[in-house]
Amino acid sequence: MHSNDISFPEELSLLRSQIQLQFGKRIMNASDCNALSSAVFESTGHLVSSQTFRRLFRIISGEGRISRSTADILSIYCGYLNLEKLVAQQVLVETKESDRTQEANIYKLFFDVEVPKIEKGELNIVYFNAIKGILKRVFEDKELYDTLIPLISENPTAHSYLFEQFPYISGFGNGFDSGYKLYLKYKTDAEA
Repeated sequence: MHSNDISFPEELSLLRSQIQLQFGKRIMNASDCNALSSAVFESTGHLVSSQTFRRLFRIISGEGRISRSTADILSIYCGYLNLEKLVAQQVLVETKESDRTQEANIYKLFFDVEVPKIEKGELNIVYFNAIKGILKRVFEDKELYDTLIPLISENPTAHSYLFEQFPYISGFGNGFDSGYKLYLKYKTDAEA
């Protein structure tokens, strides 16, 4: 093994998936490797042999390692300055997804509390204003919305206060349709 080889499984796996994403299909055989070699050359001006791709994608036996300079060329093919930038971007994406999930779970806790009952026909304005603030934040970030709504769609408090009684829901437009579909899926009584 050369000291400049990339042998970390996570980096190689990420690079493989990014290459296939950029190429537009899975690399399954020698013919794919030949086509990929041509595509990389056309895109970057650097020749990476089809043999290298056969090793990288384990079409032939070997450990799948490649040199740092080859990894950088392939990263350029994928739209990154080098392998280090590709890995850093992936870490950033994973961190954002983790942060979004944590934020959604915090908002879910808001619906897990038991809200004090008030007189029939009256609105709990404090709770509704809090929901309004949460929804403003959630609708600013589609991925956050897509993470939160499935978490609360089975929640009885969310059923009552968000899906059934929330007075400002029309102000949030059509974006709430998928939330109502999930609500109806889990709310099976006559009220739904």
